[in-house]
Amino acid sequence: MLEKHKELFKDGYGEIQDFTTKVRVQEGTKPIFHKPRPVPYALKEAVEKELDRLQKNNIITKVARSDWAAPIVVVPKKDKTVRMCGDYKVTVNRCTLPEEYPLPNAEDLFATLAGGKVFSKLDLAFAYQQLKLDPESEQYLTINTHKGLFRFNRLAYGISTAPAIFQHTMDQILDGIDNVVCFMDDILVSAPTIGEHLAPELLRKVCGKLVHIVASASPTAAGRYKVELVPTMRRSIQDLQTASAKEQVACPLQHRDEAETRV
Repeated sequence: MLEKHKELFKDGYGEIQDFTTKVRVQEGTKPIFHKPRPVPYALKEAVEKELDRLQKNNIITKVARSDWAAPIVVVPKKDKTVRMCGDYKVTVNRCTLPEEYPLPNAEDLFATLAGGKVFSKLDLAFAYQQLKLDPESEQYLTINTHKGLFRFNRLAYGISTAPAIFQHTMDQILDGIDNVVCFMDDILVSAPTIGEHLAPELLRKVCGKLVHIVASASPTAAGRYKVELVPTMRRSIQDLQTASAKEQVACPLQHRDEAETRV
């Protein structure tokens, strides 16, 4: 099955087809522009490489000017690269209209997966950044860096409405498949037996849907594909909810083992 759907697990960014999203702001909102924050010398090279990577993958586009601009938030990773997003709480998040779409809670997830004894989890790599942004909304997601202004072409981490927007998109994509739930960037699939789990109408159908929309699953998830027991599923759902609660507050880059650096 993994060989048949190997397109899902290749390196790089996918691009969800047939869906675009908007970041809506309150009527009469005045643009907010922030200067770039100084970049610590130790992080400058890593930040520049990340900007180049995002630009080469068409996630961001360099622009000459913008009425909107947010400084960036950078988190060093153990491999000496960085995670980066806009500090949108000082700009567009102040005036963003809410997206009235609820995230599922634990009870909803357990109800959908009831009766399952084996399950798997597909992790969507670069989840938000697979979803194209409406051109009119791109201005709100401009970031200001020591290398100039860059505008996001895809939904960006740090936007307050991003979790609800992405959840709504994935629920529409997976609609009609039983024993499957999506929680943010993770798809949980459950069945009573391994045979039913791998059957064409379940896990294969999920992968088929993702191939159709060209979403990209995490290569590490593919390399470690496995079936786990229900107690692990319960723990996974609880872990996912904890991660989601943090993500809705701000940019989802703060980890216990990584100190945040704002630049």
